[in-house]
Amino acid sequence: MSERLKLPFRSIRTRLILMVLGSVLPLFGLMTADMLDDRKRALESAAIELSDYAKLTAARQAQIFRDAGQLLSTLQTLPQVSARGAPECGDLLARLAARNHQFMTVGVVRADGMIVCHNVLRRQQRFGDGDLLRTTLAATPTDLVLSRMVVGKVSKKLTIITARRLLDQTPEGAAIVFASIDLSGFASLAGRFDESVGRSMMVVDAKAGSVVAGTGGGQAFAGKTFSDHPLMAAIRAAPQGGALSAPGLGGRAELTAYEPLASSPLAQFAVVTTADREVILSAAERETIASFALAFGAAALAIVAAATLGHWTLAEPMARLTAAAERIGRGDLSAKTFMSGLLPTEVLTLSRTLNHMAARLESSSRQLAALANEDGLTKLANRRRFDEALAAECRRGQRSGQPLSLLLVDVDHFKAFNDAYGHLAGDDCLKRIAELLRACASRPGDLAARYGGEEFAVILPGTGDEGAAVVAQKILETVEELGLPHRGSASRRVSVSVGGATAAPGGSAAPAPDQLIALADEALYEAKSTGRAKHCSRAASAQLLVVDDDGELRPAAGRRSTPLMIGKGGSRFV
Repeated sequence: MSERLKLPFRSIRTRLILMVLGSVLPLFGLMTADMLDDRKRALESAAIELSDYAKLTAARQAQIFRDAGQLLSTLQTLPQVSARGAPECGDLLARLAARNHQFMTVGVVRADGMIVCHNVLRRQQRFGDGDLLRTTLAATPTDLVLSRMVVGKVSKKLTIITARRLLDQTPEGAAIVFASIDLSGFASLAGRFDESVGRSMMVVDAKAGSVVAGTGGGQAFAGKTFSDHPLMAAIRAAPQGGALSAPGLGGRAELTAYEPLASSPLAQFAVVTTADREVILSAAERETIASFALAFGAAALAIVAAATLGHWTLAEPMARLTAAAERIGRGDLSAKTFMSGLLPTEVLTLSRTLNHMAARLESSSRQLAALANEDGLTKLANRRRFDEALAAECRRGQRSGQPLSLLLVDVDHFKAFNDAYGHLAGDDCLKRIAELLRACASRPGDLAARYGGEEFAVILPGTGDEGAAVVAQKILETVEELGLPHRGSASRRVSVSVGGATAAPGGSAAPAPDQLIALADEALYEAKSTGRAKHCSRAASAQLLVVDDDGELRPAAGRRSTPLMIGKGGSRFV
């Protein structure tokens, strides 16, 4: 009777094989489910990244349309700019165009379609875009009307024309003032967007179905029209922004995200980011194949070992290894296994590998937690942490009514420093300046961050103009006291320029982080363009100044925005 009970599955070898199979099969099931989930997560992550890049780029590129509106609003108030087409009008527009390189041509068009004033033309000519003329004349003087993408008659380049109706109608009739945008400025719209992995970025006009500009793969479609493409239809149907998975302009399956840029009755511009779906999934598939290959190898090894060794040489050690692996799978990265040297080498190797993997996973987890909010070189807050902190401080400032200041700090002639002393010295320079910034932004709530490259940012909650100026001066002085040699600088030492912006909330809306950054960036540009190693600042509610009939500056009625001053000496921000 006892002999009949000796069934094959009761042997140690068979039991070990069945145990290994029973342990491995669920693992393969989980891996299969995880593979499908990995594909889904890869697509979701790519879609989020594409949407973020589209939003960031749209926010940056919208500035040129705001600049155009600001310029045209100023021109509306100048008496020289009218349907009469006085000679001084052309001279004024020529000076303005020379100082605002983002605009190729600026001019005035009468209601009869004749260009009466132009920065280049000195004889009247017929305006080439009748739809833009009629639409602008029908609009209010405060409406900024955008044309479709056209080829400029004077510049012979692809352009977008912005226009506004003049405020007052002269005896010569109604007229509009226009400025054509140099689209070459969109060529750098990708920024740090990775074009090497099947990605591209474009500016499109959804109403016309045309591609205005592009980078990466999108560059090949610039100037072409795709009126019936699903992308154009999606933008027209949901102009507030969105995402879709559909064939791209080139026919390949793509993930696409888009954000509105600017629109008018004639055009609807949007920033579009795309990524090749196959490229996105290939990385996840490679990882899955590698995981399956590793799992199959481990299973085969375990089965062979179970069949040839025995319970005391394999079953008990495998049980311990399985328990440790399950703990790691549950997130307990402190799990370790300790095996006797008398056990098979394969078991000892698997034990060491598991311990090493757990240690690496634990180390990677710590590193990822630090990298999420810290710049690896300077150990300051990184860009993500800066963006989150600035948005939060803007909201807090609105609730509390306290001022908020932002400083942008840029190392002067840093490329020349790198060229002269090498990148290692450049990294050391950035780290030493970062230490000084951390010391200067020492109050609770202050935040020093690496904004990008050799540029830093300091957020100063509850700090007004004067307080920000004190911190900025302290930064300038401490960097100067640092005394780092720089033979590429006029001062022969490393210096920085500081641009500051202060928002003093008091209205119904919180100060926009993008506005604060833009104003600080303008101030930084002024500091660098007027000699460097200095501090310039902006207020978030500065007033627009214009030239009156006597050539004197006066406030523009009812306007508060990014402050542009047009004077006899040219244009500048005050």
